[in-house]
Parts: sequence; C-alpha cells; structure tokens
Amino acid sequence: LIFEFNNVHSSGMSIFVHTVIVFRLLTIFLTAIGAHIYAG
Repeated sequence: LIFEFNNVHSSGMSIFVHTVIVFRLLTIFLTAIGAHIYAG
C-alpha cells in the first residue's frame, strides 16, 4: 500500500492520505484506551 502511494506522482496527495489514516488510527486507539479506563 505504501509502495503504491510512492509510485503516485502527486506526493502531496499521498502524504494527505497517510496523515488521515494515521489520525483515524490514533483516534480509534485513544478512544479504545479511554473507554477501557472508563469501564475499569
């Protein structure tokens, strides 16, 4: 997936996509931790 993005000429778009994916993963991760701490 990362190599496919590197082959795209629009590097700005690939960086934007990676940023969105990482941000969503962090949001889900922090939400899971928050819910776990709240439930515990």
